[in-house]
Amino acid sequence: MPAPMTSQEQVRTQLVPIVLGADILIYSYIRAFHEAYALENRPIVLTTMDVKIVSSSKLCDYRMIEGVDRDEVLVEKLMSIGRELRERGCTGLVLGSGDWYARTLSQYKDQLEELLYIPYNDFELLDMLTQKDKFHRLCEQSGLRNPKTLELECAADAPEWDRDMHGIEFPCIAKPSNSAAWHFAEFEGKRKIHEPANLDELEWLYTTLREKTGYDRKLLVQDNIPGGDDSILSLTAYIDAQGTATTRVLGQVVLQDHSPQALGNPVCIINAFHSPALAERREAMNELVDRAVEMIAREGYRGYANFDVKYDERDGSFNLFEVNTRPGRNTYYVSLSGMPFVRPIVEDVVLGNALPAAPVPEEFCFTCIPQQVVRRHTTDPVLRDYVLRAYHNGLATNPLYYRADSVKHTLWARATTTNQIRKFRRYLG
Repeated sequence: MPAPMTSQEQVRTQLVPIVLGADILIYSYIRAFHEAYALENRPIVLTTMDVKIVSSSKLCDYRMIEGVDRDEVLVEKLMSIGRELRERGCTGLVLGSGDWYARTLSQYKDQLEELLYIPYNDFELLDMLTQKDKFHRLCEQSGLRNPKTLELECAADAPEWDRDMHGIEFPCIAKPSNSAAWHFAEFEGKRKIHEPANLDELEWLYTTLREKTGYDRKLLVQDNIPGGDDSILSLTAYIDAQGTATTRVLGQVVLQDHSPQALGNPVCIINAFHSPALAERREAMNELVDRAVEMIAREGYRGYANFDVKYDERDGSFNLFEVNTRPGRNTYYVSLSGMPFVRPIVEDVVLGNALPAAPVPEEFCFTCIPQQVVRRHTTDPVLRDYVLRAYHNGLATNPLYYRADSVKHTLWARATTTNQIRKFRRYLG
């Protein structure tokens, strides 16, 4: 790892974020660094395609690199940039947008750290936590609930599933145990999360994975916990080098994306502890946050983690689905809670400073949808009114709208946000 920087001024003049991908998280990184540090050097964005919502920004150095979504190309490019920055007296901080980037940066961490700050865990720990079946067993050991799950081996040479559902009823949830391996499994009808309505649909998915793709990990078949989008919670935590959780923010999802390729991505999130719908569950939510953070900290986890949680109205339990060993795509809600979300990374990894224990998160409303989508598609009237008031009083914030950026970017932000009206009408009616 490069030597720690010694001052905020050195961060401002010598740090160069290198962000991988081109989605709302990548733009959130760009915005957050500009807000918190006013860096002299623009963040470098590496991606394979022109994604206008990011490439239109004047606040980044946008570079399209053919093949940069392959390990060998990415590592070679990062090392090359690292050497160039060192010659200029600067140092890069590498940040990815998804599971594949997190795994790759973790796998090549020793090599990349010769030149660059790499705020990711060692691969053995990251790999264990991102295997959803192993994560569920860890939850059970820690007294945390998770959905009833059936594990189906998809490798072609594995014993074939006997079609026993072990008490899980249809419709159910079917998803990969390994998101990074799923990224490379190509087949017609592929979704981020499948919802088989009967045995025939599940059998088709299972057979397709075994016989027509290279996906050789497990397919997890889970109990479909009832509840709408607003039964989903998102917990984001940052654990520093000393094992202290310096950031802990629990958000309640109001609405999530329902398009097949983005199913489950939240598009509106509020502070769960300020939600009128969760007022009677605050004690249970505090216990959930404490236990989840302690669980991974005890395993030696450091850096950002994002947990997917669902409330089960049948028994009042909170169920952990998975942990993302990286910031989630909506991590800008941490900034809205009062802690600029890039600050823990810079203070801990770049400066080597200890941050105080997690502050109490402020009220917030993260959104990337127009308020008419909230009005039309939020089913809980009390929650709907709360969020609409957030729009009216200026609390609701879309990270894509940033006055310091270009007019061109603002136009793309407006188009991207407005397009959500069409998407929600198409998939929710």
